[in-house]
Amino acid sequence: MDQVSTAARCALEVQQHWPEARIALTTGRGLLQGGVPAGEAIDRAVALLRAGAEPTVTAEPDPEGAALEPGIWLDELSSRLLEPRFLITTMGGQLALTGERASVDESRPLLGRPTPCVGREQELSMLLGAIDGCIEEATPSGALVIGAPGMGKSRLRHELLRRLRARSSGLEVLFASGAPMSAGSPYALLGEALRRLCDVQVGDPPAAQEAKIRRRVGQRVPPADAERVSEFIAALCGIAAERPSASLIAARSDPKIMSEQIRRAFLDLLSAEAAARPCLLVLEDLHWGDAATVKLVDAALLELRERAFFVLAFARREVHDVFPKLWQGRVVHRVPLAGLTRKAAERLVVAVLGAEVPPGLVARIVEQAAGNALFLEELIRAVVEGKTEGQPATVLAMLQARLSCLEPEARKVLCSASVFGQTFWRGGVLAMLGQERPAAGGGDGDGADRWLESLVRSEMVEVQWSSRFPGDTEYRFRHLLVRDAAYGLLAAEDRRLGHQLAGAHLEQAGEADPMVLAEHAHLGGDLERAALYYLRAAEQSYRSNDYDGMLSRVERGIACGPRGDILGRLLGMKLDVCFLREDWHVGLEIGKEALSLLPRGSVAWNRAVGRLVVMTGHLGLAGDLEPLVNAIMSSEPEPGAEAACCMPVATAITALSHWGMRDLSLRLLARLEQLATRVPEGEKLAHAQLHYSRSTFLRLLGDDPWQAYEDARRAEEVFFEVSPWRWREFAASSTALSMAELGEHAEAERKLRESLERTLRINDAFTVSSVRVWLLILLSECCAPEQLDEITDLANQLIKIGAMEATVGPAHGALARVLVARGRFPEAREEAEKALAVLQRDRFYRPLVYRTLIQALLREGRAEAARQASEEGLSCLAALGGSLG
Repeated sequence: MDQVSTAARCALEVQQHWPEARIALTTGRGLLQGGVPAGEAIDRAVALLRAGAEPTVTAEPDPEGAALEPGIWLDELSSRLLEPRFLITTMGGQLALTGERASVDESRPLLGRPTPCVGREQELSMLLGAIDGCIEEATPSGALVIGAPGMGKSRLRHELLRRLRARSSGLEVLFASGAPMSAGSPYALLGEALRRLCDVQVGDPPAAQEAKIRRRVGQRVPPADAERVSEFIAALCGIAAERPSASLIAARSDPKIMSEQIRRAFLDLLSAEAAARPCLLVLEDLHWGDAATVKLVDAALLELRERAFFVLAFARREVHDVFPKLWQGRVVHRVPLAGLTRKAAERLVVAVLGAEVPPGLVARIVEQAAGNALFLEELIRAVVEGKTEGQPATVLAMLQARLSCLEPEARKVLCSASVFGQTFWRGGVLAMLGQERPAAGGGDGDGADRWLESLVRSEMVEVQWSSRFPGDTEYRFRHLLVRDAAYGLLAAEDRRLGHQLAGAHLEQAGEADPMVLAEHAHLGGDLERAALYYLRAAEQSYRSNDYDGMLSRVERGIACGPRGDILGRLLGMKLDVCFLREDWHVGLEIGKEALSLLPRGSVAWNRAVGRLVVMTGHLGLAGDLEPLVNAIMSSEPEPGAEAACCMPVATAITALSHWGMRDLSLRLLARLEQLATRVPEGEKLAHAQLHYSRSTFLRLLGDDPWQAYEDARRAEEVFFEVSPWRWREFAASSTALSMAELGEHAEAERKLRESLERTLRINDAFTVSSVRVWLLILLSECCAPEQLDEITDLANQLIKIGAMEATVGPAHGALARVLVARGRFPEAREEAEKALAVLQRDRFYRPLVYRTLIQALLREGRAEAARQASEEGLSCLAALGGSLG
């Protein structure tokens, strides 16, 4: 059926561009003979084009054999298959295809009548074709439909899904919709889609939510991975595990690990679902979506090879302002949704009002609507209601005029519902109106239920098939502009009170998105409460590794004017963003203010002081480092926060070791070892951080290469268990470099090459650059003749990227080593001088560069310059503790 329908649409398209063509469409078996199609279908088509060669139920063969007129001619079988969807007539005794029937949708009425989806056949055909191609080729792809408000995005989505269901294509459809109140909340869209897939409702007990996810995951994912995938899909959905694994405990301590684990779990689940049946992810109102969802979908489009996964997103034009590089480089079709054509608008008017409607009235309605589908619908309603004169010039004004004609109680219900947004709940409306909440359908006939039912009948709102809150009927405004019109009727004071009541109801109902509660508190004028929820929303973004979203929520929280601990925590999170963006000067001032407000020894205080140590070192403010280290040494972590306090200390040790600050590193290492004794064994990440930072110190500034190797190896083992890749590769590289210190150069090289191969597959720029520079340092120490070209290529890659001192400096040093090996001593000296100029903070590598510089100067015959370089090198080595590891 699908094949003959596609052939019919193709024939109609050919006819449109070639009206004189005689086209035959037949159905039957076919085969290829010598690359040429043959068989009964071909024979019947040829016979059709010879008029009368194939008799029909209404005609005998034409003895004259006159040629058929231009048109699309059908055989009996094709006619029977096409008749339900296409217009077929008899011309000269032959069956002819004249067009496609306007599809009528019983579930999307206008004025109580089923209506066709007009003017969107081109978009529907393209989308259906793209989805079919995805399924046939088992290749991930997608489509982004962009249009202004009222252009019919929701209607197009509704019709597309209706047609897909009618085809019984076996699609697994995941659906989620963005909303202004929750815009930007990490995983808001994917979380909704996956909760629907697993039949999880917000009001379910946590254990029941977790059990539902495990059950669904267990149906698709292999047993060896099901536990891990279930746990991190639950984390994506905001569901806390009752008995978290070591991997989940570690991920809670490090946003990057959490992000990696969620990404891995999502891809594993989606791959398993798509292996069982094609998957269609529908994202409505993506302009109110979130970056975490967009990134995971991007990863699925890139990595789910040989899987039938299709993402279908609908958005306004501003989606490109919110997500500037939305799925660039992926197979995603862009489908701009223009206004309805005049002919399409006329067809809808006639379909609803009847063929007897005066042409002048049709023309006036179509002209005023100007292609806006929603405006067109409202103008049609106005005609039926006898309001054809003096209509407002905009759709919003017209909607408000329509609402003003409602019964006062119905309008009150609608305006109360609008405070929640496009989606609202019966219980919420009752709470807004101060009514009790009897069982659905069991309330007073004069109460809100009566008016909700009338609003459904008037096609302003529609009942949803499931509810976010169990036992509470969920409704949705049929179009967001209807919601905006209702909200616009509320006075400022009514809005403020409404948001207070809505926020209180949602909080009591179990709303898990702090951004939703923050927005209601803010719009309700409760700024202190809003600041608290903005803080929680920022923390949610931090845990999801969404730093742009975190900064946005922090700024909104600070704008509420909080004080004390709340302000300190918000500033601490702003410091995190400065740290990650290497905005050292701004971060230093923010960090100092945060420390003055945060409780000493709290998790937020320890993270802030650890960040400040690194920032101060980067700025070369050696005099400010001592007080910060003293503060860490003298502080006592709050109960239960020992593990969380280990990571910032470990990060500070690693940075100070690279900068050659041996004494400060030793003091912090002693403090970290003390803290680790109080950390439970289950907190594996904290213990791994101790081993990794101690290995780094011993390798760079210490004198025990074997202990450095042991610590690196133990860190690698733990990271392999709890971290998908980044920390694991750092530890693997540290193990390799420690092996080289012990003389195992070949094994160290093999290990680093394997690590580089893995990181290139992951394509994380920072990790790739880090592993490259470590491999470069190892290879340049030996400078084997057969590896000189490879060393040069690696060094040039790192210099071209120019990411950071720790990679660019060693790259110039490695080039100097290669040039010495090739006898090009002046050039070697220049590269060594460039390396020293770059390596202002990462001092551990400077003695190695001085060694190369001395060799180049001696070969140039510049003994005095070589002696001076030797003194500088010895001075540098002494400052590092007299050892280079």
